[in-house]
Amino acid sequence: MAAFQLRLRQFGSSGPVDFGMRFRHSLYLLAAVLCFFGGAAVVSMVDGLRQTTQPRQTVPAVVLPIFTNLQPFRPPPPTPRLSFSMDPFMIRKLIGGNRSEFPVDQLWEFLSIGPEMDLLNNPSLKRDEEPEFASCPSCETELRLIDLDGDRDNDAVLGIASLGGFGDYRLLAFERVKGGWRFAGYTDHDINKYYSPRLRTTRLGGETFLVLKCQGGSGTGLRISFERWYTLYEGEFRELISFPDESFTSQMSGELVQDSKARVVGYSVKNGVGRFAVRFSNRFSAHAECTSGGWRDIDLFTARKNAVYVEQPSGSYALDPAASEISEDEIYEAHTPWGLSPAQFRRFYRGEMRSVQKRSSSCAKYWLNSWLARENEWDR
Repeated sequence: MAAFQLRLRQFGSSGPVDFGMRFRHSLYLLAAVLCFFGGAAVVSMVDGLRQTTQPRQTVPAVVLPIFTNLQPFRPPPPTPRLSFSMDPFMIRKLIGGNRSEFPVDQLWEFLSIGPEMDLLNNPSLKRDEEPEFASCPSCETELRLIDLDGDRDNDAVLGIASLGGFGDYRLLAFERVKGGWRFAGYTDHDINKYYSPRLRTTRLGGETFLVLKCQGGSGTGLRISFERWYTLYEGEFRELISFPDESFTSQMSGELVQDSKARVVGYSVKNGVGRFAVRFSNRFSAHAECTSGGWRDIDLFTARKNAVYVEQPSGSYALDPAASEISEDEIYEAHTPWGLSPAQFRRFYRGEMRSVQKRSSSCAKYWLNSWLARENEWDR
């Protein structure tokens, strides 16, 4: 206290003032002020750097939706169960009455068959996965009365087509029996994009057959269709033979053009064994640039070969290599539009190639030799 009073007297006295001491106190005060504001500036600078190097964290705004007229969730009503009978006419009527979304799974359940499509005997285009006929959003039907077993009673086949995409097709066969109908079996086809299978019946060798002409594939410059032959075998609807009946390939100029056709020309039974005779023809041409005269269409040759399909113990039919002039490989490589390579061409048509080489027409000979020389451009 005494020291404090002494300082007051010293500063408040009227005696001489010590300016050196005052100057030192002023420096101390200035240093303290500078330290205070300088520290605040450094803290502000560091905080600013921290904000520029780190992403700004914002608090998301919470928007509370306002619901009005809330209704409890109600599941869609179950698909009504349809009442089926073993009558193709009634089944067709049910499909027509529910055409927009026919519950086709209920029909398969009634007939004791599954939705999986049986394509084992169908050599058309294959999908990446096994298809199922599990829905029918836009069903179309075709009902035909035909004699499948030669007993002069009209049996029935009912075709069901699902439109859209590739389209699925299932043909149901019904045998006429005493007092009604009996379900005899079915067949499937997985290509139904541009037209549904076309049905016809034919009689050969005293037997009646149902024939389906089915789309096999199509694209720019190519198309293919198949014939599939059926009958009632011991009361079971069964496929007998199938083969490409029409195939056309028209590639760009300078490439080989194929126009293939096949048809059944006979059926006979010998020693209780059935035999189908099928004739295959393949016409080859090209739109070629000749050494003189510019581009023009040239005919190379037409190959005609016969095939014989013989009945097996199981009731199906298989190609008889000994009695046939054509092999399975040639049928599904040279009579399909997927592109015949020069190596395949040499293998299947060596004799026809010699006839072209002997021709006086220099254009066909010139083009064929130049096309065969491009064998290394093919993958197969």
